Amino acid sequence: MNYPRSFQNLVDCFKRLPGIGGKSAERLAYYILSMDIFLKLWQLFTRIFTIVKNVDIFVRMKYVIFVWMKIVIKVLSV
Repeated sequence: MNYPRSFQNLVDCFKRLPGIGGKSAERLAYYILSMDIFLKLWQLFTRIFTIVKNVDIFVRMKYVIFVWMKIVIKVLSV
């Protein structure tokens, strides 16, 4: 499907996450764009950082956090 470039960039960011395919990435992108962005992103990041503090596989989590940060930057620039 032909999406605006900014939306496609967001979908592409989600597709980089492990286990997320094209359709799931589109659904996540639609969901992100439909929610109260600042509140939900704050909740998301606080949960991610809580997980990182409690998980021994911090190296893997750094990649996930990096991808989420790129997603936030793309969403906020839309």
